[in-house]
Amino acid sequence: MNKKILINVAIAIGVIIVVFLHFNAITESNYIRIAVTTYGYVGIFFASILSGFNLLVPVPIVIFTPLFTELGLNIIIVVFAISAGLTLGDLVMFYVGRGGHALFDSDKRPFMKKMERLREERPKTLLVTLFLFASFVPLPNEVLLIPFGFMGMRLRQVLPVAFLGNLVFNTLVASGIIGIFNILI
Repeated sequence: MNKKILINVAIAIGVIIVVFLHFNAITESNYIRIAVTTYGYVGIFFASILSGFNLLVPVPIVIFTPLFTELGLNIIIVVFAISAGLTLGDLVMFYVGRGGHALFDSDKRPFMKKMERLREERPKTLLVTLFLFASFVPLPNEVLLIPFGFMGMRLRQVLPVAFLGNLVFNTLVASGIIGIFNILI
């Protein structure tokens, strides 16, 4: 097996172990429990917006779903609140890309011409790519949303696709984490 692959697998296992070790300490915190019971779904929604800025807050809020459900919150509403908040946080970076688009004159930049041609010729392919990426790839959605904004994609096309992708991803993660914790308990 390739040495680089072994190192990546070891790092991934190490991250999982650290998350599990720290998860118990975080969920046992009375401050977090009080905050969740006080602010409920609205608090989860606003925390999810911050979590959508992956560069500022690189902790996915969906990993706290077992805590939220343990405190009596409905998992379906929790997943919807998280998905909606993440989508709003993601859209900030979409608009950063949109602002970058305005800085370039497409007539003078060949790169811009290529990007705009891609948007015009393959918009459905781009949206399917965004949905699959947001649904199944555990990387920040900004990887695609900044270039989509830069290309001049329309918000009304990107918003529902990003939300549905976040909803699928968060549903998969939330149900998987709850299943893992039920097995461990």
